[in-house]
Amino acid sequence: MSGIDPTQRLIAQIRAALSTRPERPRGTAAGPSGSAAARNKDAIQRISQDLRGAIRAVDLENEDGPRRGRRAFIEVVLLDEFGVSLANDPRFPQIVDKVEAVIVGEEELRLELDSLLQQIVAT
Repeated sequence: MSGIDPTQRLIAQIRAALSTRPERPRGTAAGPSGSAAARNKDAIQRISQDLRGAIRAVDLENEDGPRRGRRAFIEVVLLDEFGVSLANDPRFPQIVDKVEAVIVGEEELRLELDSLLQQIVAT
């Protein structure tokens, strides 16, 4: 495994899976423009905080727990990336399904996300 933060790597994978979307103008939904590194660091901090709250409600030891944890992660990342109004879109669950299918389809990525979720629960 590389020295890249697992959260950052997983966010990059989700962004890659969604790369067919049109580029949004700088300074919209994601906030004011600035350096890409600063925006990425801010996004990771927001996502980490939001994810901790979402994951605490999920029992990862339950049979459906890992799936629910992955979905919580994906939802937090998507809402951070595209804005909370996306949650009101009737297609939002289908978008989450598709991103989850990409992650589950890549064993290494799935294991890395599941491990990250376990670390979050443990802290």
